[in-house]
Amino acid sequence: MDLRQLDGLALPRGFAFGFATAGAQNEGGYNGPGQPANNWWDWERNGHAEPSGIATESWSRYAEDLDAVAALGCDAYNLSVEWARVRPVPDVLDRAAVDRYADMLAAARTRGIEPWVCLHHFTHPRWLGLDFWLRPDSPRVFADHVRELVPLLNERLVARGEAPVRIWITSTEINVLALQTYMAGYFPGAPRPLHVRFRSAARSLDHLLAAHILAYDAIHDAHEAAGLPAPRVAENSFLFAIYELDRGLTDLLLARERGIARADVEAYVHDRKAYWVGALNASFGPERDPLERLMGEIAKLVAPHRLTVALDALYASPRPRKLDALATDVYHVWLKRRLHLPGATSVGGRDWSFTRKLWEDPPLPDALGEFCRLLADGTDLPVWIMENGICNRVIDGVAHPRLDGWTRSRYLAEHLAALARAVMAGVPIEAYLHWTLYDNWEWGSYEPRFGLYATERPSGRRLATDAMGDDAASVYRDAIAALRG
Repeated sequence: MDLRQLDGLALPRGFAFGFATAGAQNEGGYNGPGQPANNWWDWERNGHAEPSGIATESWSRYAEDLDAVAALGCDAYNLSVEWARVRPVPDVLDRAAVDRYADMLAAARTRGIEPWVCLHHFTHPRWLGLDFWLRPDSPRVFADHVRELVPLLNERLVARGEAPVRIWITSTEINVLALQTYMAGYFPGAPRPLHVRFRSAARSLDHLLAAHILAYDAIHDAHEAAGLPAPRVAENSFLFAIYELDRGLTDLLLARERGIARADVEAYVHDRKAYWVGALNASFGPERDPLERLMGEIAKLVAPHRLTVALDALYASPRPRKLDALATDVYHVWLKRRLHLPGATSVGGRDWSFTRKLWEDPPLPDALGEFCRLLADGTDLPVWIMENGICNRVIDGVAHPRLDGWTRSRYLAEHLAALARAVMAGVPIEAYLHWTLYDNWEWGSYEPRFGLYATERPSGRRLATDAMGDDAASVYRDAIAALRG
């Protein structure tokens, strides 16, 4: 891959490059006999989801993972401390599992890699119930878990001669979790009529955002109580252009810090939405697509001022601030591009569903920098690109190229060039984490492949190229070296 498009581009010292991963997708050893059970347990048994099995075996092979990360010149690695792993039964924290996670974090540090620790990435212990996030007590239950786990994990790190965790991610893509569970039905949840799904999606999103607010306080409280340096804490949402599904959540979290009284939140949200829509129109042109407008109308059901549980938590908190960075996952941005007519041509044949698959997501390098600029506009917070990557499909062991001809090498080169141009233009992006290191279990299936390195199934053997036979790892390594000068 020709990297001349990076000529003349440079990133500031301290810019972080790395990878994002998730415990349930990578570790292996969930939902089998004698193994920790999470909320996908039932779906793996009734045929709704392919069993995750050994995944990428990162629970036992984490040293190899970190060696691969370090070899590419990366210095950041996002992993999740799985709730079901450290609390496989109620009211008991598995100290051995916590120790293993501390070993992982310490191993990253010895390789010059900063661990970014996520506390919730789509899964929870099965014993909490399939629809846990609809329970009124779910934010408090999660915060109580965090309040016990964080000090213990920090203690274990300090005992190993390492500094405590510096960066915490409370949860990943709460907007996607709510939508995929209760609107699309792709994630485990009890079946519901359509009108009930709308309400369930709104309720779960409300509880997930409240859980972040409570967990933010719990993490900062834990560091303060132990006399540790203040951490940086964020939640990372999937980037949607529709206000209520992304930017509106951030505006809610910033409301108190901006001096907005609880009684004025609805008016504040109205003004912020008008500003956001105007900014999108100025950057990308007026949105005339009727489907996108319809989705915008539906999304009003989760408008920030209607998320009353989250608002109660926000205004009861002793801390006005609830974000230390703007963490975002950048893939496709426009919801209309997630839909197509049944029978459309897809990789491996025709697709008779209404939704486009991950291997059809269009790359949008030219939009990456502009969306990051819009996210940071009006705040004093840096932007962290927590996930960005491209998917292809593997069917019964046969890898298929993308229909649009894009390769992972081209994707990386063009997106990193766009990223560097944005930073040099003043957009406060501090980190880029690629999704992901190895092909993993992509929430119910091994067909979607995002890895920089391929893994064979069912053996789990790791290959030197990606699933399309592309040496994208070398491109990532060389691009990082070029941008760091």
